[in-house]
Amino acid sequence: MAGRSKFYSEKPYIIKNCIDQRKEIFVAKVKGYFPKSEFNNLLAHPPIFRNIEIENKEEVIGEYMYSQAQKYSLPMTKQDTKLTTLLDTNGQFMVFNNYYLWLLIDLSFVITDYKAIAVFEKNAAYEPFVRTMMNLRIQAILAGSSKEKFQKLIINASQGYYTLNTEKFVKMKFLDKTGTFIAQHHPNHIGTRRISANTFAVQIKPKTATCFTSLQSGIFILNNAKQWYLNYIQLYIQMSRPQTISFCSCRY
Repeated sequence: MAGRSKFYSEKPYIIKNCIDQRKEIFVAKVKGYFPKSEFNNLLAHPPIFRNIEIENKEEVIGEYMYSQAQKYSLPMTKQDTKLTTLLDTNGQFMVFNNYYLWLLIDLSFVITDYKAIAVFEKNAAYEPFVRTMMNLRIQAILAGSSKEKFQKLIINASQGYYTLNTEKFVKMKFLDKTGTFIAQHHPNHIGTRRISANTFAVQIKPKTATCFTSLQSGIFILNNAKQWYLNYIQLYIQMSRPQTISFCSCRY
């Protein structure tokens, strides 16, 4: 896990050295692509996960999706945000942590430009807890005990606490019909659920939110999840294809 910040740089040669040396943990903003020679190996599962803005045109979303939207009169705004997988950075600078970026490079990702890098100290305070709980879980599995599910739940819940803190970002109000009608016209309205004939649970997005989790913790958890998932896909599902991939172990 990333700890305190060590330094920040926008100098391309420093960014390149940090990436190539593979000694520091960092978050880098780069631009790049996968060469066409690797398309056959990667098209089944493009390795870059990103939310991108796309135009809802037939040549972009495909003939079938476009025709279905027209057939059922679905709202088609000019642009929409979609979570997708890519074979390049879509001509934009994108942020990757060190583990995710190293895996992409091992899959033949070519970096064409460097924007910035933030290097962090290694925070291993969480590691003893994970090792202890994993050992307890292994012992429970070997003993055929149901406690292994409990140990797994503790690890997952503890790790997720770093980034999942939704109660800080959503307010819930219980209102009558009149209050609900007014709240639904508020720009920060999220959703409404009927509780009884005259009572509704209304979700409101607050104007401000408090979070004591460092930003790098959230970035590393999300990027590490992508890296581990891609390792599984590339190492176990596509084992029949000859390729060289390094398994980057993540230290919490």
